[in-house]
Amino acid sequence: MTNETLLAQIAGGDRQAFDQLYRQMYSSLVAQCLAFLKQDLPLAEDAVDEAFVDIWRFAGNYDGRGSASGWIRRIARNKAIDLLRKLPGGEALSDPAELLSWRDESPGPEEMALRADQDRHILVLLDGLSTEHREVVVLHYYSNMKLCEIADATGAAEGTVKSRLFHARKLLRQKLEHLGVNA
Repeated sequence: MTNETLLAQIAGGDRQAFDQLYRQMYSSLVAQCLAFLKQDLPLAEDAVDEAFVDIWRFAGNYDGRGSASGWIRRIARNKAIDLLRKLPGGEALSDPAELLSWRDESPGPEEMALRADQDRHILVLLDGLSTEHREVVVLHYYSNMKLCEIADATGAAEGTVKSRLFHARKLLRQKLEHLGVNA
């Protein structure tokens, strides 16, 4: 069932449709919120829970412009930003390794072993990126979203997303090379 259909059913008060949407999107939304909240998992989960409260309340406001997934992701993104603003200094700190546990893909043990050292460096370096750069990296590489989907979810133009991703990769590559890690 599509997210558009689920939202229409949720607007009519269908709790089963809401449960299905929650199960489908929860992990991916948490990963997205982690990008804003600097890998503070409990805070990211709070942002997603608040987003789902609004999705339940305002599902009828989805007007069909853009994808339902983008509409949902924008709600979660805004909740994460709101929570970030409430924190002292506007930033949350936690263990960046938690980000790997929210990947949408499940790599095998061999792949994880090959990528472990590079992932460790990248996750530490993600904290050095701006929120906008960190967000596109997480959505593209950890949530496997296409540029158009990221643009829809963030409200940025696709060209802006492409530029942010390009510059984020360039910054990460430079920092990894400086550390002597092959990028």
